[in-house]
Amino acid sequence: MRSRDGKGSFLKNPSGTYKVRFTDEQNIRRSINIKTVTERDFLLRCIRRQEELDQWFPGEASAQTSAVSNFKDLSEKFLDHRASVREVAESTLKNYRAQLNHHILPLMGTIKVNDLSIRDIEALAKKLKQTKPKTRPYLSIRKGLFDEGEFLSSAYRREILTLACTISKFGFLRDYMKDNPFKAFELPECCDQPYDYWRPDEEDKFLDWLENGGSYQKPHRNKLMVDYIREWQVWNHKKVFEVVLFALRTGMRKGEITSLSMDHVSFSERLITVQSTWSFKGKKLNNQTKNGGFRRIEMNDDVYEILLQYKDNPGDFRPFYSIMRSHTIKNFSKLTKLAGVREIHFHALRHTFLTNLANGIGMDEPVDIMKVKELAGHSDIKTTMIYVHSIGVKNTSSLQWSRKERKANLEKVIPIKRKEAKR
Repeated sequence: MRSRDGKGSFLKNPSGTYKVRFTDEQNIRRSINIKTVTERDFLLRCIRRQEELDQWFPGEASAQTSAVSNFKDLSEKFLDHRASVREVAESTLKNYRAQLNHHILPLMGTIKVNDLSIRDIEALAKKLKQTKPKTRPYLSIRKGLFDEGEFLSSAYRREILTLACTISKFGFLRDYMKDNPFKAFELPECCDQPYDYWRPDEEDKFLDWLENGGSYQKPHRNKLMVDYIREWQVWNHKKVFEVVLFALRTGMRKGEITSLSMDHVSFSERLITVQSTWSFKGKKLNNQTKNGGFRRIEMNDDVYEILLQYKDNPGDFRPFYSIMRSHTIKNFSKLTKLAGVREIHFHALRHTFLTNLANGIGMDEPVDIMKVKELAGHSDIKTTMIYVHSIGVKNTSSLQWSRKERKANLEKVIPIKRKEAKR
């Protein structure tokens, strides 16, 4: 326990003792009776310096501490607080639990809270640097695609260490711990990772492949145990084509595409209103976007034609709900390899959309960067700049050419691509 603002006062009691008063970090007014002037002055100095005051309230401090014995108990208190008080998303809580169970608690879970030191967080940082990805979703998607020597990324390691430090600070501020043992720990620097995106020719190659059936060859063994090469087709390739083209022309997030219903589409105004998202981890619909607001996206000809075929469906019909939750989209990076194009994840289609807008690729002219931010649904321009590499000027995403227009204006697209290659 500490003083909130370093301010304290005292009154002399009729009995000759002194009542010292101050406000603690929880904004609670505290008071304690002190017998001598020496003790009174010492306590006031501690209040003024905002030093630890638990020794003056032994009963309360011991009660708080006894409620939390080790770091695992403190983590449960933290998760309960985030769920009930901060009301964070269920997907965020699942991320916290996964990081705790896989990485933090095996090393620090049994350590008593008042025995924690900076050496424990440093030991965790050292171990994380030598840890390989092992979660089931990662292995199922990336099986055969990553090197044996691949370890957790620097960004993910920093995220785990940040969570451990946040829990430590939470315990200290709520008097579950006498001190914050990780206060002096410096999080490792995290270098920016290059985000990949498709160039116009890669977009068209992948879309043409799906449009022609999404055929690929794969070794197979029949009942007679004879090995041969069999030709396969991507499951529901027409629907996959639709949703990929839709993502490339709207830049909507996976959850936003999944939750999109016909109620949110205006054909007369050629507008899509993005106002909800599907939580894949929570397996439920959230009636707000990632940033809590809504935004509108204009439809170009590609998007208009895709949605027009669902115009007569009920307002609550979600055209992409099934395909977005399928194994095919979950393993999207495998599809890109089968098509022989640059390997990207589904979210990189959003990067492609925003990069195209800001650079004017496949368009008559670039879009103003503040409009790009608005179309992306970002609250901070710094987030938008992760997706794009230059600032364009003017107008909206409706200026994008359709596929037919892109192919008809191929000579306008090729110089842009060559210019990028020179850079």
